[in-house]
Amino acid sequence: MPRRRRNRRRGNSSRNSGSAATTEQSDGETENVTQSSGGENDNPTPNVALPQVSEYLTESGGSFHTIDSSTVSLANDIQSLINDYGQRLQLLSERKGNLMQTSRNVRAEFDERLDKLQKELTEKVQQNYRDERKRLELKMQQCAAMQSNMDAARASAELAMTSGDPHEVIASYKKGMEAMKQSQDTMEELKKTHSNVKITHKLDAEGFENGGLSLGTIEVTRTKREFPQIASESEPAGGEK
Repeated sequence: MPRRRRNRRRGNSSRNSGSAATTEQSDGETENVTQSSGGENDNPTPNVALPQVSEYLTESGGSFHTIDSSTVSLANDIQSLINDYGQRLQLLSERKGNLMQTSRNVRAEFDERLDKLQKELTEKVQQNYRDERKRLELKMQQCAAMQSNMDAARASAELAMTSGDPHEVIASYKKGMEAMKQSQDTMEELKKTHSNVKITHKLDAEGFENGGLSLGTIEVTRTKREFPQIASESEPAGGEK
Protein backbone atom coordinates (compact mmCIF):
# COMPACT_ATOMS: atom_id res chain seq x y z
CA MET A 1 0.00 0.00 0.00
CA PRO A 2 2.74 2.49 0.81
CA ARG A 3 4.52 1.74 -2.51
CA ARG A 4 1.50 2.53 -4.54
CA ARG A 5 1.40 5.90 -2.91
CA ARG A 6 5.02 6.46 -3.81
CA ASN A 7 4.42 5.52 -7.42
CA ARG A 8 1.51 7.90 -7.57
CA ARG A 9 3.67 10.63 -6.15
CA ARG A 10 6.37 9.81 -8.59
CA GLY A 11 3.80 9.91 -11.33
CA ASN A 12 2.72 13.25 -10.12
CA SER A 13 6.33 14.28 -10.03
CA SER A 14 6.79 13.05 -13.55
CA ARG A 15 3.72 14.95 -14.62
CA ASN A 16 4.97 17.98 -12.80
CA SER A 17 8.38 17.52 -14.38
CA GLY A 18 6.68 17.32 -17.75
CA SER A 19 4.72 20.40 -16.98
CA ALA A 20 7.88 22.13 -15.95
CA ALA A 21 9.57 21.02 -19.10
CA THR A 22 6.68 22.26 -21.07
CA THR A 23 6.86 25.53 -19.25
CA GLU A 24 10.54 25.78 -19.91
CA GLN A 25 10.00 24.99 -23.58
CA SER A 26 7.28 27.58 -23.74
CA ASP A 27 9.53 30.04 -22.03
CA GLY A 28 12.18 29.22 -24.52
CA GLU A 29 9.83 29.83 -27.40
CA THR A 30 8.83 33.08 -25.84
CA GLU A 31 12.41 34.08 -25.52
CA ASN A 32 13.10 33.03 -29.03
CA VAL A 33 10.13 35.02 -30.30
CA THR A 34 11.18 37.98 -28.26
CA GLN A 35 14.71 37.75 -29.51
CA SER A 36 13.56 37.25 -33.07
CA SER A 37 11.20 40.19 -32.73
CA GLY A 38 13.96 42.28 -31.27
CA GLY A 39 16.12 41.32 -34.21
CA GLU A 40 13.55 42.50 -36.75
CA ASN A 41 13.39 45.92 -35.14
CA ASP A 42 17.14 46.23 -35.26
CA ASN A 43 17.48 45.32 -38.97
CA PRO A 44 16.66 48.10 -41.68
CA THR A 45 13.46 47.74 -43.80
CA PRO A 46 14.26 46.08 -47.12
CA ASN A 47 13.86 48.34 -50.26
CA VAL A 48 10.52 48.09 -52.18
CA ALA A 49 10.63 47.17 -55.83
CA LEU A 50 10.01 50.73 -57.25
CA PRO A 51 11.99 52.67 -59.87
CA GLN A 52 14.51 55.07 -58.54
CA VAL A 53 13.56 58.75 -58.36
CA SER A 54 16.21 59.72 -60.86
CA GLU A 55 15.00 57.12 -63.33
CA TYR A 56 11.39 58.28 -62.81
CA LEU A 57 12.33 61.90 -63.40
CA THR A 58 14.30 60.94 -66.49
CA GLU A 59 11.40 59.01 -67.92
CA SER A 60 8.80 61.68 -67.03
CA GLY A 61 10.87 64.65 -68.18
CA GLY A 62 9.33 64.51 -71.64
CA SER A 63 5.84 64.32 -70.12
CA PHE A 64 6.47 67.45 -68.06
CA HIS A 65 7.59 69.27 -71.19
CA THR A 66 4.45 68.14 -72.98
CA ILE A 67 2.26 69.34 -70.07
CA ASP A 68 4.05 72.68 -70.05
CA SER A 69 3.51 73.11 -73.80
CA SER A 70 -0.12 72.09 -73.50
CA THR A 71 -0.63 74.55 -70.64
CA VAL A 72 0.79 77.41 -72.70
CA SER A 73 -1.38 76.45 -75.67
CA LEU A 74 -4.47 76.15 -73.50
CA ALA A 75 -3.75 79.53 -71.88
CA ASN A 76 -3.47 81.10 -75.34
CA ASP A 77 -6.77 79.54 -76.37
CA ILE A 78 -8.46 80.81 -73.20
CA GLN A 79 -7.14 84.33 -73.79
CA SER A 80 -8.25 84.17 -77.42
CA LEU A 81 -11.76 83.20 -76.32
CA ILE A 82 -11.84 85.99 -73.72
CA ASN A 83 -10.77 88.52 -76.35
CA ASP A 84 -13.32 87.18 -78.82
CA TYR A 85 -16.13 87.25 -76.26
CA GLY A 86 -15.17 90.79 -75.31
CA GLN A 87 -15.27 91.89 -78.95
CA ARG A 88 -18.61 90.21 -79.43
CA LEU A 89 -20.00 91.92 -76.33
CA GLN A 90 -18.79 95.26 -77.67
CA LEU A 91 -20.28 94.52 -81.09
CA LEU A 92 -23.52 93.39 -79.46
CA SER A 93 -23.72 96.65 -77.54
CA GLU A 94 -23.04 98.69 -80.68
CA ARG A 95 -25.67 96.80 -82.67
CA LYS A 96 -28.16 97.29 -79.88
CA GLY A 97 -27.49 101.02 -79.97
CA ASN A 98 -27.89 101.06 -83.75
CA LEU A 99 -31.17 99.17 -83.55
CA MET A 100 -32.49 101.50 -80.87
CA GLN A 101 -31.52 104.50 -82.98
CA THR A 102 -33.16 102.91 -86.02
CA SER A 103 -36.37 102.36 -84.07
CA ARG A 104 -36.29 105.99 -82.93
CA ASN A 105 -35.77 107.12 -86.51
CA VAL A 106 -38.65 104.98 -87.71
CA ARG A 107 -40.80 106.32 -84.88
CA ALA A 108 -39.89 109.85 -85.90
CA GLU A 109 -40.87 109.05 -89.50
CA PHE A 110 -44.13 107.54 -88.28
CA ASP A 111 -44.79 110.58 -86.12
CA GLU A 112 -44.11 112.85 -89.09
CA ARG A 113 -46.38 110.76 -91.28
CA LEU A 114 -49.08 110.63 -88.60
CA ASP A 115 -48.85 114.39 -88.12
CA LYS A 116 -49.35 114.81 -91.86
CA LEU A 117 -52.30 112.39 -91.88
CA GLN A 118 -53.83 114.11 -88.89
CA LYS A 119 -53.41 117.47 -90.58
CA GLU A 120 -55.09 116.19 -93.74
CA LEU A 121 -57.88 114.64 -91.68
CA THR A 122 -58.39 117.84 -89.72
CA GLU A 123 -58.49 119.89 -92.89
CA LYS A 124 -61.14 117.57 -94.35
CA VAL A 125 -63.25 117.87 -91.22
CA GLN A 126 -62.97 121.63 -91.19
CA GLN A 127 -63.66 121.89 -94.91
CA ASN A 128 -66.79 119.74 -94.67
CA TYR A 129 -68.09 121.75 -91.74
CA ARG A 130 -67.32 125.00 -93.55
CA ASP A 131 -69.19 123.78 -96.63
CA GLU A 132 -72.20 122.70 -94.59
CA ARG A 133 -72.20 125.90 -92.62
CA LYS A 134 -72.05 127.93 -95.82
CA ARG A 135 -74.89 125.90 -97.30
CA LEU A 136 -77.11 126.46 -94.26
CA GLU A 137 -76.24 130.14 -94.10
CA LEU A 138 -77.15 130.47 -97.79
CA LYS A 139 -80.53 128.87 -97.17
CA MET A 140 -81.13 131.19 -94.26
CA GLN A 141 -80.32 134.13 -96.56
CA GLN A 142 -82.82 132.81 -99.11
CA CYS A 143 -85.47 132.58 -96.44
CA ALA A 144 -84.65 136.13 -95.30
CA ALA A 145 -84.89 137.36 -98.91
CA MET A 146 -88.28 135.70 -99.35
CA GLN A 147 -89.49 137.26 -96.15
CA SER A 148 -88.25 140.66 -97.24
CA ASN A 149 -89.91 140.36 -100.68
CA MET A 150 -93.18 139.29 -99.10
CA ASP A 151 -93.08 142.21 -96.66
CA ALA A 152 -92.30 144.62 -99.48
CA ALA A 153 -95.17 143.30 -101.65
CA ARG A 154 -97.61 143.54 -98.78
CA ALA A 155 -96.57 147.08 -97.96
CA SER A 156 -96.81 148.13 -101.61
CA ALA A 157 -100.30 146.66 -101.92
CA GLU A 158 -101.49 148.42 -98.78
CA LEU A 159 -100.07 151.71 -100.04
CA ALA A 160 -101.78 151.27 -103.43
CA MET A 161 -105.08 150.49 -101.78
CA THR A 162 -104.96 153.65 -99.68
CA SER A 163 -104.01 155.85 -102.67
CA GLY A 164 -107.14 154.98 -104.59
CA ASP A 165 -105.21 155.06 -107.89
CA PRO A 166 -106.25 152.06 -110.03
CA HIS A 167 -102.93 152.02 -111.92
CA GLU A 168 -100.94 151.80 -108.68
CA VAL A 169 -103.22 149.11 -107.36
CA ILE A 170 -102.76 147.03 -110.52
CA ALA A 171 -98.97 147.59 -110.47
CA SER A 172 -98.77 146.64 -106.80
CA TYR A 173 -100.84 143.55 -107.46
CA LYS A 174 -98.54 142.41 -110.32
CA LYS A 175 -95.48 143.08 -108.21
CA GLY A 176 -96.90 141.14 -105.30
CA MET A 177 -97.79 138.19 -107.54
CA GLU A 178 -94.27 138.07 -108.99
CA ALA A 179 -92.77 138.13 -105.47
CA MET A 180 -95.19 135.42 -104.41
CA LYS A 181 -94.28 133.25 -107.43
CA GLN A 182 -90.55 133.70 -106.84
CA SER A 183 -90.89 132.89 -103.15
CA GLN A 184 -92.95 129.79 -103.87
CA ASP A 185 -90.31 128.52 -106.34
CA THR A 186 -87.59 129.14 -103.81
CA MET A 187 -89.61 127.38 -101.12
CA GLU A 188 -90.12 124.32 -103.30
CA GLU A 189 -86.40 124.15 -103.96
CA LEU A 190 -85.68 124.45 -100.25
CA LYS A 191 -88.14 121.67 -99.48
CA LYS A 192 -86.49 119.37 -102.01
CA THR A 193 -83.03 119.96 -100.63
CA HIS A 194 -84.06 120.03 -96.99
CA SER A 195 -81.87 117.38 -95.39
CA ASN A 196 -79.71 116.35 -92.51
CA VAL A 197 -75.96 116.12 -92.86
CA LYS A 198 -73.78 113.84 -90.76
CA ILE A 199 -70.00 114.04 -90.83
CA THR A 200 -68.31 110.94 -89.44
CA HIS A 201 -64.84 109.53 -89.09
CA LYS A 202 -64.42 106.04 -90.52
CA LEU A 203 -61.39 103.97 -89.54
CA ASP A 204 -60.26 101.00 -91.59
CA ALA A 205 -60.19 98.50 -88.72
CA GLU A 206 -58.75 95.66 -90.79
CA GLY A 207 -55.97 97.78 -92.20
CA PHE A 208 -55.27 99.25 -88.78
CA GLU A 209 -54.99 95.79 -87.21
CA ASN A 210 -52.64 94.71 -90.02
CA GLY A 211 -50.31 97.58 -89.26
CA GLY A 212 -51.63 99.98 -91.88
CA LEU A 213 -50.59 103.57 -91.27
CA SER A 214 -53.89 105.37 -91.73
CA LEU A 215 -56.09 107.57 -89.60
CA GLY A 216 -59.15 106.74 -91.63
CA THR A 217 -61.38 108.96 -93.74
CA ILE A 218 -64.05 111.60 -93.26
CA GLU A 219 -67.44 110.67 -94.64
CA VAL A 220 -70.35 113.03 -95.24
CA THR A 221 -73.79 111.41 -95.15
CA ARG A 222 -76.84 113.38 -96.18
CA THR A 223 -80.36 112.13 -95.47
CA LYS A 224 -83.81 113.52 -96.22
CA ARG A 225 -85.20 115.62 -93.41
CA GLU A 226 -88.87 116.15 -92.70
CA PHE A 227 -89.99 119.66 -93.46
CA PRO A 228 -90.34 121.57 -90.21
CA GLN A 229 -93.59 122.87 -88.86
CA ILE A 230 -94.10 126.08 -86.92
CA ALA A 231 -93.71 125.21 -83.26
CA SER A 232 -96.23 126.47 -80.75
CA GLU A 233 -95.16 128.64 -77.88
CA SER A 234 -95.32 125.62 -75.52
CA GLU A 235 -93.17 123.40 -77.80
CA PRO A 236 -89.65 124.49 -78.72
CA ALA A 237 -88.47 124.05 -82.30
CA GLY A 238 -86.86 120.68 -82.87
CA GLY A 239 -83.16 120.68 -83.37
CA GLU A 240 -81.17 118.65 -85.87
CA LYS A 241 -80.82 115.02 -84.95
